[in-house]
Formats: sequence, C-alpha cells, structure tokens
Amino acid sequence: MHQTSLYSEYFESTLKSIKKEVITCTDGRPITEDSFRGMLYQINKKMAETARKDGKTLSRDLTSHVFRHNYASVLLDAGIPLKEVQYLLGHATASTTLNIYAHVDKVNDSTYSVIESVL
Repeated sequence: MHQTSLYSEYFESTLKSIKKEVITCTDGRPITEDSFRGMLYQINKKMAETARKDGKTLSRDLTSHVFRHNYASVLLDAGIPLKEVQYLLGHATASTTLNIYAHVDKVNDSTYSVIESVL
C-alpha cells in the first residue's frame, strides 16, 4: 500500500475516534499552539499503534506541514487557478507554489489528445 494511502486510512479512523473539536476548543475558542501539538502527538501515537497492530509502520509523523501540503495539493487537483492557490498559501511567486505542491500523479485524457494531435 502506498504510504499516502496508509496515512489517510489511519488518519480517517483516528479522526472518527476523537471529538469533532479539532480546530477549536469545546467553548469555540481557537486552540493554542501547545494544544495543537498535543493533539498531533495523540493522533500520531494512535495511528502508530493501529499500524503496528496491522503489522505496518508509518515512515514519519503527521505534522502541520502535512495538512498544508494536502490543502495545497487538493486545491490544485480540484482545478483552482494557480494564482489563487499562491495567494491562499502566501507565496511570493506562483513558481514557488508549483515547485513545491504541483505533482504529476496522473495524466488527463485531454493531455493525451493534445499530444496525439501534435504528432
């Protein structure tokens, strides 16, 4: 199983087992940086335990950067214009956004059509 799929699987199952107040406290206030780190620690611990039970190992911990990377990748995969994603991420240039977050995981049929028409 691909490592990204493994993270998704264990993260989804872990989220189902914790309260819905992931970004805010139960009283609606934003969580503190320490609270967020503590939450990530608990999630990583639970994911590692679950993976071990399945005889698997996660190669790295879930971090806030993983959330940022996922957010950017999902936006780009959904077809959000590059300049808008650049703005949302606070990058100075679109090339920074492209170099870090744009991945070629699949090729669309329209891409193949363009290539065939040129050949």
